[in-house]
Amino acid sequence: MRSVVVLMCSLNLLGCSEAGFSTVNNGLQVDGPALQVFPSLLDFGVFEVGDPVSVQTFTIKNVGNQTLDIEPMFVTGESPGSFTLLEPEQLPIEPDEARTVNVVYVPRDTEEQLAEVVVSSVVADPDVQPQQALVRFQGLGSVPLLQIEPLKQDFGTPRLDCPITETFTLTNVGNADLRVDALNLSNPAFTVIDGPTLPMTLAPAESSAFLVEFRPQTTGEASAVLTAYSNDPNGPREATPFGEGSTDGLHEDRWIGPESPPSDIVFLVDQSCSMDENTEKLNDNFDAFINELGRYSDNWQIMIVNDDDACSRTDILTPITPDFEEIFRDQSLKGGGRKTEELLSLADLALAKSIPGQCNEGFLRPLSLTHIIFVSDEPDNSDESWDLYYNRIEAQIPDDGELRISAIVGDVPDGCVLDGEVNEPGFGYVEASAAAGGLFLSICSDWASDANLARLAETSVVQDVYLLTHDALESTIVVTVNGVAVAEGWAYDIIRNAVIFVESPPTVGDEIVITYSGPNDCE
Repeated sequence: MRSVVVLMCSLNLLGCSEAGFSTVNNGLQVDGPALQVFPSLLDFGVFEVGDPVSVQTFTIKNVGNQTLDIEPMFVTGESPGSFTLLEPEQLPIEPDEARTVNVVYVPRDTEEQLAEVVVSSVVADPDVQPQQALVRFQGLGSVPLLQIEPLKQDFGTPRLDCPITETFTLTNVGNADLRVDALNLSNPAFTVIDGPTLPMTLAPAESSAFLVEFRPQTTGEASAVLTAYSNDPNGPREATPFGEGSTDGLHEDRWIGPESPPSDIVFLVDQSCSMDENTEKLNDNFDAFINELGRYSDNWQIMIVNDDDACSRTDILTPITPDFEEIFRDQSLKGGGRKTEELLSLADLALAKSIPGQCNEGFLRPLSLTHIIFVSDEPDNSDESWDLYYNRIEAQIPDDGELRISAIVGDVPDGCVLDGEVNEPGFGYVEASAAAGGLFLSICSDWASDANLARLAETSVVQDVYLLTHDALESTIVVTVNGVAVAEGWAYDIIRNAVIFVESPPTVGDEIVITYSGPNDCE
């Protein structure tokens, strides 16, 4: 370590004795404890980064004839943080004994470091002055010092998920090389972008600038602590970026649950011999389905598609079709063919034939909910995969319409047994049902009960999918029904850009309001 000339005793400190120590009794023997401290000055010279820790000592001695106790000692002066005092553990001090006090020097700045400590005896009588001695510390530092600017930065009020950036600068204001090891932000809404490659070294007076991005995800105030870690002896440095998420420019979509909403329903029933009992169940309980359907709408249409040509076995049934219940019971028991266990391909073909000039003309209607109901005790045996047919079916639904698929089939993956009869798992139908948000009813359950058929009817009518008019940022979506915010029971489908009610969907007359910001609304 390099040495420096001992600073003169007159540097804003108390004077020092010529003998190099301070004492309160001028060397005269006294009756009682007597405090002696030496040396009165510790000169630590120049400390550079990388040097071993610099430690010097001073001594406290009892030159009296009674026990000496010492008050707690504290470093004061211009640079107290650069000096650490390690007090002796064995106190008090008996006559003619001494204690060594260690002083550790780690400069916190590049300027001359000056400090002092007052050593004071303990006295029980408040009228008696304690014995005191002063020890001064001095040294020079060659250290790195990190400055981060600005210490506070207001990012303003950007819209939700819209980024805004501000510049921060790291500068080495010390006189030794600064090594910056890491940058950390305490709030994920703030991130460092175009930042330096760390660790990096800054020479004295050298700077490095980087950007911090604020991308609010929620409304209201947001802030973070930006912490820079380095070899600055003062430890990490901090700055505070802050801002506020804004809802300016929100989109708003509104709906009123319609009375008698249109519903287009297709029944596709496997006509193989093993299905006779299930078909009879459907026929016997069809009235329950129709009655529940009538609670929601009198604007429904029903097709029965059993044959290989995918044409409805009757004209399209509506509430004004004479004896439509009897027609349904009669025709649901008839037909069938090679494709009777390929109901997904039949459904695809049936919808394709709803265009003008085809046998199912007029079935698909604007603004309607199309509900396809499969009933089978076997998996779908169509030539292609279920998702291919699902995509074809979905593509045929009018843009302002909605698709549901329900499956009354065997349990997946192992099938099920009812009255000794094995019902195979309904692969294909179950997956399509899940994709379209319909019902799955185990064919081994009491699926034709009034309660289950009521659920099936409700699924045919009640809208639970609300297509948004602009692309939405999910975190900004707010749903209200009749003026009441709905925090749960709905999900956002990013592929369809739709809010889907997964439970308790709105019904007739309900007002649905959905507000949201788009991911591209940052201009």
